Amino acid sequence: MLTLTFDDGLKSVIQHGFPLLQKHHVPAVVGVISRRVESGDPDFLNIDDLKVLAQAGFEIASHGTNHIRPIEAPLTYTAEPLNAVRDSQNTMLWRASYFYPILTDIVQDNHVLSRVQAFSNLKAQAGSYFFDVSIGRIVIHPYPGERKFRAMSYEREMAQSKMHLEKYGFHISSYIVPYNYWTRKTRDLSLSMYSNVAVGGNRANYKHDADRHALKRFVVHSDHSLQKLSGIIEKDAIQNDGWVIFCLHGVGDSVGWEPISSQTLDALLTWVHQHQVDVVTLQEGSERLFGKHLNVVAIQHESES
Repeated sequence: MLTLTFDDGLKSVIQHGFPLLQKHHVPAVVGVISRRVESGDPDFLNIDDLKVLAQAGFEIASHGTNHIRPIEAPLTYTAEPLNAVRDSQNTMLWRASYFYPILTDIVQDNHVLSRVQAFSNLKAQAGSYFFDVSIGRIVIHPYPGERKFRAMSYEREMAQSKMHLEKYGFHISSYIVPYNYWTRKTRDLSLSMYSNVAVGGNRANYKHDADRHALKRFVVHSDHSLQKLSGIIEKDAIQNDGWVIFCLHGVGDSVGWEPISSQTLDALLTWVHQHQVDVVTLQEGSERLFGKHLNVVAIQHESES
């Protein structure tokens, strides 16, 4: 089997990749950063684009809420609470230390606070915060009420992305790992959320040793030729009956990391058709290799914090 995954949800996938994939009658998987589908950024797919792809048989997968590594934020719900104290000089403000390089959201009583770019803007805006990256300090002007604050964790990143996409009617069963940064702990966190997880590794997946929550992918670079890509499929999928998953990004333009050219993608799809390679989504491939996955439960993220 062969699976084509496109990370980051770039617009070029529908602009340049989709016509080629339709021409060759093959599906693909699009890993979507959920915050970006409503951002209005023309470089990224929007909800209408995703509906077109889904209707054509593409799989829509989660690629996180904000596209971060697990070491860049608190890992679990239980690590989210901030030990905030009232500012001695300005009692409307609260301060907390933060020990991670990325702060995506602060939540107070299930309300997401707004980030301001300057400390001086805090006083005029209840429900806001300022993050001084240089010293790892957060200053918060909270809403009235309980002063319990949480910083968004990687576990919540995975959960919220799935829920956000599913509210539009997409069935999300697969998680594509941002930066291919995956550990045993993050794998265990994913078990109750996703049926399948795709990572890196630059190797194929074989029934005797594959892990559906750590599916290996070959990372495709812009300078990879048809000979190199077809050689991987020939060796690992055709000769050794493995499942080859390619990690791609953009198609046919310069936006995004290591885009593949339209010419190379078209040539690859032509070769795949000529050699009768079965192209599947992550969900279909996992079901063929492992059987149906029945362990995913409803996500409860607020109550677990």
